[in-house]
Amino acid sequence: MRSFIAVVPILFVFLFAVSCSDSPSGISETKTLLKINLTDAPGEFEEVNITFSEVSALFGNQWIIISSQSQTFDLLTLSNGRTALLGEAEVEAGRYQQIR
Repeated sequence: MRSFIAVVPILFVFLFAVSCSDSPSGISETKTLLKINLTDAPGEFEEVNITFSEVSALFGNQWIIISSQSQTFDLLTLSNGRTALLGEAEVEAGRYQQIR
Protein backbone atom coordinates (compact mmCIF):
# COMPACT_ATOMS: atom_id res chain seq x y z
CA MET A 1 0.00 0.00 0.00
CA ARG A 2 1.09 3.57 -0.67
CA SER A 3 0.71 6.62 1.56
CA PHE A 4 0.19 10.09 0.22
CA ILE A 5 0.33 13.29 2.27
CA ALA A 6 -0.51 16.71 0.82
CA VAL A 7 -0.35 20.09 2.52
CA VAL A 8 -2.30 22.57 0.43
CA PRO A 9 -2.27 26.28 1.35
CA ILE A 10 -4.71 27.23 -1.43
CA LEU A 11 -6.45 24.55 -3.46
CA PHE A 12 -9.15 24.55 -6.07
CA VAL A 13 -11.49 22.00 -4.61
CA PHE A 14 -12.59 19.39 -7.14
CA LEU A 15 -14.03 16.91 -4.65
CA PHE A 16 -16.73 18.91 -2.97
CA ALA A 17 -20.43 19.23 -2.55
CA VAL A 18 -21.97 22.67 -2.22
CA SER A 19 -25.40 23.30 -0.83
CA CYS A 20 -27.32 26.54 -0.70
CA SER A 21 -30.78 27.03 0.68
CA ASP A 22 -33.12 29.75 -0.49
CA SER A 23 -34.23 31.12 2.85
CA PRO A 24 -33.20 29.29 6.01
CA SER A 25 -34.71 30.69 9.17
CA GLY A 26 -33.18 33.98 10.25
CA ILE A 27 -31.59 34.80 6.88
CA SER A 28 -33.05 37.50 4.62
CA GLU A 29 -34.05 36.85 1.02
CA THR A 30 -30.85 38.52 -0.29
CA LYS A 31 -28.68 36.21 1.82
CA THR A 32 -28.26 32.45 1.76
CA LEU A 33 -26.33 29.86 3.71
CA LEU A 34 -23.41 28.41 1.72
CA LYS A 35 -22.06 25.08 2.97
CA ILE A 36 -19.00 23.45 1.41
CA ASN A 37 -18.48 19.74 2.07
CA LEU A 38 -15.62 17.45 1.09
CA THR A 39 -16.03 13.85 -0.10
CA ASP A 40 -13.96 11.30 -2.01
CA ALA A 41 -14.17 8.00 -3.85
CA PRO A 42 -12.49 4.86 -2.45
CA GLY A 43 -8.87 4.23 -3.46
CA GLU A 44 -6.06 1.77 -2.90
CA PHE A 45 -4.03 3.81 -0.40
CA GLU A 46 -3.41 3.46 3.32
CA GLU A 47 -4.18 7.14 3.89
CA VAL A 48 -4.47 10.34 1.89
CA ASN A 49 -4.18 13.39 4.14
CA ILE A 50 -5.01 16.84 2.81
CA THR A 51 -4.81 20.14 4.68
CA PHE A 52 -6.90 23.20 3.89
CA SER A 53 -5.66 26.50 5.28
CA GLU A 54 -8.57 28.52 3.87
CA VAL A 55 -11.82 27.99 1.98
CA SER A 56 -13.17 30.88 -0.06
CA ALA A 57 -15.69 31.58 -2.84
CA LEU A 58 -15.56 34.12 -5.68
CA PHE A 59 -18.63 36.34 -5.96
CA GLY A 60 -18.32 38.90 -8.74
CA ASN A 61 -14.72 40.09 -8.37
CA GLN A 62 -14.51 39.60 -4.60
CA TRP A 63 -13.23 36.53 -2.71
CA ILE A 64 -15.34 35.77 0.35
CA ILE A 65 -13.65 33.71 3.06
CA ILE A 66 -15.89 30.82 4.12
CA SER A 67 -13.39 29.36 6.61
CA SER A 68 -9.89 30.44 7.67
CA GLN A 69 -9.47 27.53 10.08
CA SER A 70 -6.70 25.08 9.15
CA GLN A 71 -8.23 21.61 8.72
CA THR A 72 -6.66 18.24 7.86
CA PHE A 73 -8.66 15.29 6.55
CA ASP A 74 -7.85 11.71 5.57
CA LEU A 75 -9.76 11.47 2.30
CA LEU A 76 -10.15 7.71 2.68
CA THR A 77 -12.50 8.27 5.61
CA LEU A 78 -14.73 10.38 3.34
CA SER A 79 -16.17 7.85 0.92
CA ASN A 80 -19.40 5.89 0.57
CA GLY A 81 -21.58 8.91 1.27
CA ARG A 82 -19.54 10.35 4.15
CA THR A 83 -18.62 14.04 4.01
CA ALA A 84 -16.76 16.60 6.09
CA LEU A 85 -17.86 20.21 6.42
CA LEU A 86 -15.09 22.50 5.17
CA GLY A 87 -16.99 25.64 6.06
CA GLU A 88 -20.28 27.50 6.00
CA ALA A 89 -21.18 31.16 5.90
CA GLU A 90 -24.09 33.48 5.32
CA VAL A 91 -23.41 35.03 1.90
CA GLU A 92 -25.14 37.14 -0.73
CA ALA A 93 -27.51 35.10 -2.89
CA GLY A 94 -26.29 34.78 -6.45
CA ARG A 95 -23.86 33.00 -8.72
CA TYR A 96 -20.44 32.07 -7.37
CA GLN A 97 -17.80 31.51 -10.07
CA GLN A 98 -15.12 29.60 -8.12
CA ILE A 99 -14.48 27.89 -4.82
CA ARG A 100 -10.95 27.39 -3.55
